[in-house]
Amino acid sequence: MDKIQKKYFAQNVQEGTSIEDVFFIKTLNEKKDSDKRYYMLSLLDKTGTITGNIWTESYKEEYRKYNEKFVKVKGTVILHQSVPKIKISQMNLVDPNAVNIEDFVYVAPNLSECFKQIQKRISEITSPSLKQLVQYFYGQKEVVSHMLRAPGGSEIHHDYVGGFVIHTTSVLEDALSYSENYKVRSPRKYHLNKDLIISGALFHDIGKLKEYKQAPIFKRTKSGKLMGHILLGIEMVSNAACVLQAQGIQLNEDDMDELKHIIASSHYKDGPISPQTMEAMIIANSDRKDSDVSAVESQLHKEGFHSNSEEDVFTNYNRFHETSFYFNPGGSCSL
Repeated sequence: MDKIQKKYFAQNVQEGTSIEDVFFIKTLNEKKDSDKRYYMLSLLDKTGTITGNIWTESYKEEYRKYNEKFVKVKGTVILHQSVPKIKISQMNLVDPNAVNIEDFVYVAPNLSECFKQIQKRISEITSPSLKQLVQYFYGQKEVVSHMLRAPGGSEIHHDYVGGFVIHTTSVLEDALSYSENYKVRSPRKYHLNKDLIISGALFHDIGKLKEYKQAPIFKRTKSGKLMGHILLGIEMVSNAACVLQAQGIQLNEDDMDELKHIIASSHYKDGPISPQTMEAMIIANSDRKDSDVSAVESQLHKEGFHSNSEEDVFTNYNRFHETSFYFNPGGSCSL
């Protein structure tokens, strides 16, 4: 199927421009003024949002069903209190497969390379039961396709297409790096289970595949709201274990208990339980580090800070970290 070539973007339209282009309806609200009905829409693409209005003369009841869908909008850009808006005369649904998702949301680069690294690490697992369980998810084409489209979060961190894979790979490599450093530097050298560290990193956020809807907006699903990704992840792993056991594949009970503990404790005291094994503590720390750095990166991006910015500034207040962040694009050294 040929993809629709988008010409106009929300933050770049000019007054008086006649528009016929595709947007995603982020919100759609029906309004009433006396006996007249109209719609107020928030239209989304990769540059942000723009308000669209469908006044009484263009009103159609069927438009109520268009919320959170791709539509082709026909209308004219007007200024209202110095803010551009689109006066919409016509609107039609568009097949999601006909749009370039990159026009509506950021898509992480190098996802295939990240996934190759994940597959390399899976090959290093020596426990037959853990390898079977990991391959149950990471060996299914449909699940992998979902992973490559999934976010790592909805607002705070890795909130883009491919965020799940980027975050999972980062946690995986950071946890293994710390484990190797521990073996070299620690005078006591307690045993660390590499198989559990690899499996735990790959599964610690697996529930996010069910917690969030697909792009371009990563709203929580019903089960995501009611359970959250930690409980969903434990449920997914438990269900997969039942399927494998029904096929005659026996899983090590101790491995399963410790793996589910890693998922349950990946948020430290903010989750159901705190880490009680060294492997769980390593995964929780790696998860927190990567999430924190991505949260700052996400805020810098949303506030328009880039490496070619000329001034050092502080960001707006970050409610998650309860502070602002300092941005200095002209630092003495960059990676």
